[in-house]
Amino acid sequence: MAIRRWIKLALATAAQGSGALEVLRRFGGPRVHIYGYHRVVPDVETEGRRSMRQLCVSTRSFAAHLDHLARCYEVWPIAHALELLAGERVAPERDVAVITFDDGYRDVLVHAAPLLAARALPATIFVTSGMTGTGLPLPHDRVFALVRRASARGIRLLGCAVPDRLVWPLARADLALLAGDNLGATDALLGGMNASDADLVGDTLAARVGEPDPKELPAVADWHDLEELLEHGFAVGAHGVAHGLLPLEDEERLIAELAEPRAVIARHLGTPAATLAYPGGRYDARVVRAARTVGYLAAVTTEDRRNEPGCDLFRLGRKCLVEDHVRGDSGLPARALVAAQLDGLFSTLGLSRAVPGDREPETPWL
Repeated sequence: MAIRRWIKLALATAAQGSGALEVLRRFGGPRVHIYGYHRVVPDVETEGRRSMRQLCVSTRSFAAHLDHLARCYEVWPIAHALELLAGERVAPERDVAVITFDDGYRDVLVHAAPLLAARALPATIFVTSGMTGTGLPLPHDRVFALVRRASARGIRLLGCAVPDRLVWPLARADLALLAGDNLGATDALLGGMNASDADLVGDTLAARVGEPDPKELPAVADWHDLEELLEHGFAVGAHGVAHGLLPLEDEERLIAELAEPRAVIARHLGTPAATLAYPGGRYDARVVRAARTVGYLAAVTTEDRRNEPGCDLFRLGRKCLVEDHVRGDSGLPARALVAAQLDGLFSTLGLSRAVPGDREPETPWL
């Protein structure tokens, strides 16, 4: 991993110094680059001791990202970018950037919004309506906290009584936990379950290790927070009701997961959500059809690719960023890495790839 990071830093430094990144930005346009974040926090290492580090970007790194985007791109609201992609808005000379946040964490208001406002940059936050204003944690945060508790107490996940259909993800999670990989255990559990099964596993774990304390869980924005974000130039999109993987839901639950957030957001904020972020980045043809049917104008994936006019607005590519993407040898954000990541150097060179959101869930070898 250290060698790979060194190679990327060397390539980024060379590309920036030679002017190759500017050529890359200007070649083949106009394009829309959508960037995805979850949380912005003062210190990733401190936050990582209590929650999912991999969802965090530091305020210092995020500021570096914003400075690069403001310097090299036209940063637009997502609505304007969709008009460009649909051929309804004239393209600017430079590529367009769109900034988004998934899950609806409160630290977007506390830490990200001031940095965006200082640069007059717009953004979109995709909220999970079943957790917004309810005091309930996001399911992945709850399960991660429960897994951490089980790990600290030496409790095997396979000791939990669950229906047969959940034994396989529980077995994979148990192997990850034995290897000390709490995040891998969480991913193994939630990567193959719908929302109801994720709740069931969470309840089963909680019965053994106790529900997490609020201090173990990152705060979710409430409706007042979202009103403040609207004043800061944010748009509010939807991210499901319960953050379940939509392809795994039955038809009735799928429609509810897509339609209810639009109605709830309209009731609280005055306008239904026009855009959707697929929870976990997962979708399939059935999900896309349903999203169109209930009234969304577009949906973003987590597939790392740029978007060009005429593309499918319900399969928009998006680059999701984490702290380690831009850390240099000093542990601080390296300007060359920031530029290379945001400009798509590594995907262009084949060093990173778009993971399809419509891939099949993992199943046991039977």
